[in-house]
Amino acid sequence: MGSKILVKNFLSFLVFSVFVFLALGSTDGGNRDPNAWLTEDNSIEASVMMQDFVKARLKSPASAKFPGVFEGSQDHVKHMGNQEYVIDSYVDSQNGFGAMIRTYFRCKIKQVSDDSWRLISLDIK
Repeated sequence: MGSKILVKNFLSFLVFSVFVFLALGSTDGGNRDPNAWLTEDNSIEASVMMQDFVKARLKSPASAKFPGVFEGSQDHVKHMGNQEYVIDSYVDSQNGFGAMIRTYFRCKIKQVSDDSWRLISLDIK
């Protein structure tokens, strides 16, 4: 069972890496519209950026294990429009006693520039 999780995580990482490679490779030498991010669906980037906001509230952020971008429910990241995203997910991390626990959360974030994100709310369940 552990090897299946490892394979899933590896495949998620591989797919994400290919996506990033294609996204970076598709730039046209700096002629990209600097406001293009305003109309793009950046759901995958939102999922990645959310991790920093969640880790900041954990007892042991270094132990945090998030599901892969394409694991579980395909709609755990919702683009709400106006560059706002809602992520319903979970994180496995160590508590104060060192035991791994699963914590579910809902995170609302907003992309405020091409490379900057703002936390709107984080509800830990």
